[in-house]
Order: sequence, then structure tokens, then C-alpha cells
Amino acid sequence: MLALQSKFIPKFKPSWDNCGINWVLVGVKVNQFHQHRQCREKIRQDIEVLRLISALGIVWYHSGARGANIGYSGLIFFVILSVFLVSHKKISIQKRARRLLLPWLIWFVFYGVLNKITDEPFVNLKNGFLPGILAGSLIHLWYLPFIFIVLVTIDVIKNIFSSSTLAHTGAILAIILLIFSDQWREPTIALGYPWEQYAHATPAVLIGLFFRGFDQIGTKLRTFLLLLILFASIHSTVFSSVGIPYTIGAIAFSSILLYPLPIPERFNIINMSKLSLGIYLIHPFLLMVAHKLSLHPGILLSIIIFLASSLLIWILTKSLPNISKYAF
Repeated sequence: MLALQSKFIPKFKPSWDNCGINWVLVGVKVNQFHQHRQCREKIRQDIEVLRLISALGIVWYHSGARGANIGYSGLIFFVILSVFLVSHKKISIQKRARRLLLPWLIWFVFYGVLNKITDEPFVNLKNGFLPGILAGSLIHLWYLPFIFIVLVTIDVIKNIFSSSTLAHTGAILAIILLIFSDQWREPTIALGYPWEQYAHATPAVLIGLFFRGFDQIGTKLRTFLLLLILFASIHSTVFSSVGIPYTIGAIAFSSILLYPLPIPERFNIINMSKLSLGIYLIHPFLLMVAHKLSLHPGILLSIIIFLASSLLIWILTKSLPNISKYAF
């Protein structure tokens, strides 16, 4: 997805504004999917593969199978990538809201109705009204308002500070947060949903800012900061729920950014990878069904749920295009 092939664009800077590529990940969309061959050649197939693996990781995490913290690295990857892809062009709040908050609202109602059917509250307000709304009728919905707030905030500060300033600041703050994760992780867990998720994802936002301005920093300094981020991620394994996903997520993103894997264009998986947001939104429903059927949680079930989610979203996209374009 990052389109770093030197034949067409600079090594570290995504340049899709003139191509109008439509890339949908958990929270990012740019209009008009690959309009011509040159734009198709800019698409990083290896990033698309990693996006799919990351989506599978999120399903793995939510399934409760062993090694769930490894699966959660998928969400860390998505957060980093979402921030990295923030365009230098102005994007209206309305467009971001349509892309992120409208699906959030649709699925908020969907899972809320399911809650009522199963004699659960439409939305859990035990932590208060605002936390309950932000967490959603099902907890995985926390991500959409979170990334909306993040991207709108970056839209503002990118016009105030240079990319290099944001990159330096993001790297330093991420390093500090990861090194001292033992000081903030437990207090934020005590706050409950969605604040513990917001706090957990904050270093990923900062790492995304670092990579967004990666090419604006001197080679030696950016290498040094990257190594410090990786060291801090490994150090934070004192909390496995922080250290494991951040170590894997940061290594995966930095590796794929610096060392692109050449995948022939004929292996075009865009039609699969653009289902990522839909997979994220619908897989908890299929996990509910699996739970009702008393299916044993494990890697195999996670793969089955992932594939079933992909198929279901593809069918909905084809059969109900006017609805699906708003829902995922």
C-alpha cells in the first residue's frame, strides 16, 4: 500500500494524491481506486498482504485464542499506517466523519440491537455516558471514533508544525511512553473502556508521526530514533499486552517500509485487502455465532472467522453496494 517503488516515487514518501487510489484499511480511505496502470504499479502488494495478516491478527485477538497479544500487533500496525498515510492535502472533517463515524454509527445500532435481543443493555454505560458512547455497543467499535479524533487532530497540527518537527516529537514521546509503560498501563486499565484502549494505542499514533516525517530527518538520526523505538518496544514487554504487540507491529512496519518485498502485479490482492474495514466490523458477530455453537477458540477458528468475514463482506458489497459504501 505504501507505494514505495523508486521507479515512480521517492523511497520514503507516499505520493498517491494524483493517482486517486482508494485504499481502505481500518480507518483510512482515499477516493477512486487505481484508475490507470501507473497507479496500479504504485500499489505496494506486500503492504496489502501485511494488512490482511494484521486483520487476521485482530480476529485472532478477539477470538481469545492463545497468543492473543501477538494478534493485537495487527491493530498497532493499522494505527501506525493510518497516521503515516495522512495526506498533506486538506481533508474536510465531513469527509473523515463520513468515512469513520457513519460506519461506526451503523454498526453501533447493529450491535446495540443484538444486545437488546440477548437481554443486554443497548450500550454499557457503567463507566459513564461519554465512555459508553465512545466504547460503543460492542467494545471493538472504540477504534473508529479514536482514529477519527487522531486524524482530525493531525489535520490541524500538520498545518502548524513541519513534518520533521512532528516526526522528532512523535519518536521521542513514543520512546518515553514505551519505556515507562509500567507507570501508566495499570492506571489506564483501571479507567476502563475506552480509555485503556486509547492509552494503549497512543504510542502507535506517535510512531506513525515519526514514520510520516521519516524522510525529513537525517539518515543517522532517523536510524538512531528507529532503533530506540524498537528497543523501547522490547523493553515494554514487562507488560506483555504492550511490549509484544508493539515490538511485532513496529518491526513489521519498519521492515516493510525500508525493505519492500517485490510481489508481481499479477498477484493483485486489492479486492481482498480493501475488505479490511468490513472484516474488522463484522467479525465479532461471527465470533458470537461461534460462541453460541460452543466452537473451541483457537488459531483455526480465527482463520475460519476471518475467511467467513471476508466472504460475507464481499457478498454484501456486491449485493448491496448503495448500503455497503456507507457501512464499511
